[in-house]
Parts: sequence; structure tokens; C-alpha cells
Amino acid sequence: MTRNVAKFLFVTMLLAVFSVLWFRVAWISDDALISMRSVLNLTNGYGPVFNVGERVQAYTHTLWFFALAGTELLLKNIYLSSLVLSLLSSVLAIAVLIWHSRTGIILTTMCFLALILSKAFMDFSSSGLEVPLSYLLLALSMISFERAHRHGSADKIIQPVFLFGLCYLNRPDLIFFLVPAGVMLFLNSGSKIGFMVKAVFALSPVILWTLFSLFYYGNPFPNTALAKLNTGIGTIERLEQGGRYFFHSVVTDPVTPAIILVACVLGLFQSAGRTFVYGLILYLLYICYVGGDFMEGRFLAPAYFFSIFLMVMRPTARSRAILLSVCVLLFGVPNISKTILSGPDYEHREINADGIADERGFYYQRWGLLSPKRRGFPPPEWRTFTDLQLGGIVCHQLGQRGIDSGPSVSWIDRCALTDPVLSRLPARQRDDWRIGHYYRQIPTNYEFAHVGQIDRLIDAETKHLVELVHSVVRGDLWSFQRLKDVFRLQFYSLPQPTFDIYRNYDISSRDLQPEDAAAFHSEIMYFSTIDPKHQTGTEQDQVTEAGAETELVFGERGLQINVPDGQAPRFLHLGIQAEDKFSVFILNDGQVSQVRFPPSESGEHRPLTIAVPSRLKNYSIKLIPGVIRTRYVVSVELEE
Repeated sequence: MTRNVAKFLFVTMLLAVFSVLWFRVAWISDDALISMRSVLNLTNGYGPVFNVGERVQAYTHTLWFFALAGTELLLKNIYLSSLVLSLLSSVLAIAVLIWHSRTGIILTTMCFLALILSKAFMDFSSSGLEVPLSYLLLALSMISFERAHRHGSADKIIQPVFLFGLCYLNRPDLIFFLVPAGVMLFLNSGSKIGFMVKAVFALSPVILWTLFSLFYYGNPFPNTALAKLNTGIGTIERLEQGGRYFFHSVVTDPVTPAIILVACVLGLFQSAGRTFVYGLILYLLYICYVGGDFMEGRFLAPAYFFSIFLMVMRPTARSRAILLSVCVLLFGVPNISKTILSGPDYEHREINADGIADERGFYYQRWGLLSPKRRGFPPPEWRTFTDLQLGGIVCHQLGQRGIDSGPSVSWIDRCALTDPVLSRLPARQRDDWRIGHYYRQIPTNYEFAHVGQIDRLIDAETKHLVELVHSVVRGDLWSFQRLKDVFRLQFYSLPQPTFDIYRNYDISSRDLQPEDAAAFHSEIMYFSTIDPKHQTGTEQDQVTEAGAETELVFGERGLQINVPDGQAPRFLHLGIQAEDKFSVFILNDGQVSQVRFPPSESGEHRPLTIAVPSRLKNYSIKLIPGVIRTRYVVSVELEE
């Protein structure tokens, strides 16, 4: 048996082991569903957008996005396309790593064991996000750089620089891994001008995409980046959160930070490969600077694979091999229940005090490949676009809501990932802010502006900003005025709302008039079901017992209580929490009256008594919140 045949069989055996384990942990994250909605809009002819009619780049991973779109066109199932592309990318990345390993078979096997024992690596070898493709591109970039650096010729720089550009397109922050390598290629080139010419040619996909993005989206960078970097959160706060992110990994996935640390320390003490160590350290500093992420291990997974690849690229001394083996066995074995032995019942829905969650544990039962609670992955029905409807203001599970609702429903993302206006406003100041979830305050009557009624906005500066942004993302693509507005948006000062108000003060999100009440789609609750514990009579003739108090819980769309004929009490007593602001509308056969209920300065619950008209038809009460949050509680007591 020749050496290459034996090596091929060895690689095949390890890839078979990985594939079996991959199927046990494969899942899809909600963030991936946000991109999938844009893919479905693209493949169905509505453009690469999240909300139809609004050109916003709601995905960070351009290369992964179009690879996913191409796969979806072939398979006609966005979920399976994501899983297939993830598996293929992960398998190829591991195959490249093992095939190009210059260590012995024992140490290569130990590095493979390190991969499958890392929760970060295994979690994000699927998930629907771009991480598997990042593994593959980083591996190819490192190999290509080594070849170019070994030859020391400017003629060899096109391939590595081209791959560096693909890494950037797949995930812009991957470029931190490769900046030192790019600088090294430049310094070692003979003709600097020749190097620059070849580099521009090699980076042409990046340049062309950036120009297209500027023209089509009105922004050279993803809206997601703007939403997460333009928050108003101070550098010290972000650095502290970044430190907590690393510490969380030490506690929950110790093998990942341990191997990264070993790769950094060992790499600094050998000249060969030190360039990549500098890139690894630069990337880790960047992750700390931005505060990490809310998904445990997501940003560390590429760094982990990068570290493993560093170790196998060159022969390793026996002492270093022993150190690696000890780390794998000492820190990797505790992860075995979360990786190798992870089964279909895996679930962990806790979000810790630092806002970091086991995202696979949170979503696996709903979106896991082998979850017993999920019956396959039938493709979503992407219905034909009709009249655009406003679905609501959301942040949590935006991806799933976007997929379930189809293209005709438009969503306002209060975390601003998909909203081009809110991403230009700072996040609301909160002591309990959560990384990756930067809640924006909704400008007063922004829901009206979202559906085209910009004149309903109260603040003049905010109105000017919305007009400019809407001209760019909704205006005629080729109009001269829009192109001027794109230029203004990038190079001129924007209309500046009072950012301090959006950052530090509560503002009223809605200023509704009586004529708005009937058309406002609130949650509906029938009078007879307010308090099931105190009902009497048949199902058709249930009446809530007088004097019983209960609590109603509802969301940001408010609540409409429909009162049937002949069942209305004389008075309806509402108890509203001190910090809440409501408009209470009484609708009676086309007639609307309104009571405004501002927040209390005393910090106590406030009572509101509504005298209920008797024997009236089509009678209902609407409680519409003025300051938008995700949950409201109102106590109700009926008086005969």
C-alpha cells in the first residue's frame, strides 16, 4: 500500500467519524433564519432583502449568503441547503487540515480529537451560519500564504490575496487573522508597485461587491455591522463584556480557550508561523474590543480551528506534542456530554447574567436535525407577494417570525439588524444591556413611517433622517436624486436627531389619534375569557364573575377586549404599572373615544376606571402601549 493511499484511508476514516458526530449535533440558529429569509426573497425574485421593497443588507456573510442561495436553487429547500452546505464545508476543512498535516499520525489524531471535543467547533460546524466556510477559507489561505512566502516571489501573491478577500467577504472580521500575513507579503515583495497592482486584481471580488453594495444598498458595509457598532456603548463596557465572554468559554468549554492559548504561546517561541500567531492575537483582541457575542463559542470557533491548523502545519517537538495531548485529555474530556455523546434530547435554555447563551442548547429541540420534537425540515411556503402588511416590532426570534410570515409581511427590528433607520440611532441606555441585542427606542409613530406615512413622525430631525434613508433604500434604484442621497448618506453629515434622547430618556413610541384605533391590529381577547377561573354558565353564555381581579399579559401590539351584547359590567377597573404609558380607546359601533394614560411619577400602580356603556353593539376596549416593550401586565377587575 502506497503512502498516499494509506493517508487517503486515514483521512476518510476520520471524516466518517466526524460526519456521524456532525449529524448528532446539527442544528439551525435563529440568526441564520434572518439570512434565509433574504435568500428566499432573492430566489423568488424579490431581491436580496429582508423586507420586500426595502434594500437593506441584513446579512454579514456575503459569500455564504450567495453560496446558500445557489444551493437553495438546486435543492429547493432552504433548511436542507443550509445543512448540506455546512456539512460539506466542515468536511472539506477537516480534510484539508489532515491532508496537509506535517506532524505524525498520533499527533494528527490528537488534533482531530481536539476538534470534535470542542463545543465551539462542533456547535458551529452547522448552525446555518457562515462558520464552516470560514474554517475552509482560513485553511486554504494559510496554505496559500505558506507557498507564496516560501517562494518569495511577487508572482505568487495573487492566490493568497484572493483567498484573503474571500475570507473578508465571508465574514469581514476574519481579515484580522490575515492582516499580518498580507503585510509580510508586501514587505517581502520586490516591486511594491507591482505588488499593489496584483493585489488590486486579486481583491477585485471585494472591490466589485463593495461598489455594488454602495449602489444597491446605499452602504458599502452590512447594516448588521452598523447596528452592532453604532450603539453608544463605551469602550470600557465592551472590553469588560469581552473579558466575560472569554471567561464564560473557560467555564463552559475549557478545551477551546486552552488550545488557543497553547497555540499562541508555542507560536511566539518559534520563528516559522509567527506571522499567523500575530493574526490570531489580533483577532482575539478585536473580539474582546467588540464585547464578544451572545452565542457562546461562536467567535472563538474560527480561532480554535485556526489554532489547530497552526499546530499541524509544521513538525512538532515531542514536548509540545505531549503538552497538546495533556490539554486535549484534561480539558476536552469534560465536554464529552456536550459533543461526542450529545444526543437528540440535548437542551439548555438558560441565559446567564452576562447575556451569553448556549445557542444550540436553546434552539436544538426546535431546530435540531435529530430533535424528537421536529418532524423533518419541509421547505417553507414562500407565498406570492401581495399587499405589504406590518407584522410588528420585534427582536427576539426575528428569523423565525420572518420565515413563518412570508414575503408580504414587513417587520420592524428593534435591534436594528434589518432596519436602516434604527441602525443609525444609538441603543437605549440600560444597565442590563445584552451583547448582540442592542434595543433601540422606536421614534414616535415610526410604525406609520415604516408603511410610508412619514408625515406622522413627531420629531423633525428624525423625520429628515427617515426621509433621506428611505430615499436611498426605497427610492427608484437609478434615479439621480437617489444617487445624490447615497452620496449624502456616506460623505455628508446626516440629519441628526437628538441622540441623547434616544440613548438616555424614555420617549413615546406612539402618538395615536382616535381615527387610528380601529385599524390598529392588537391582540384580541373576548370579555368572557378574561378570567376562566371565575366563569359560570355554558360555553356560549359565559360571564366573568363580578369582583374577580385577574392579570392580562400581552405584547407590544396592545390588547383589544371585545365585549358581547348584554354582558358588559357597569365599570371596568384597570391597574397599570407605573412605568407604562397607554392610550385607551373605547370603540362603539364606529364611534371612538380616547383616554391617554401617562406614566406615573410616584412609581406605584395607577388605577383607571372605565364606565362601560350598556346594551351597545360592537363594543370593545383597546389598550395600546405608548412606549414599546415586549411584555405588559394589566390587572382587571369588573364591577356590576
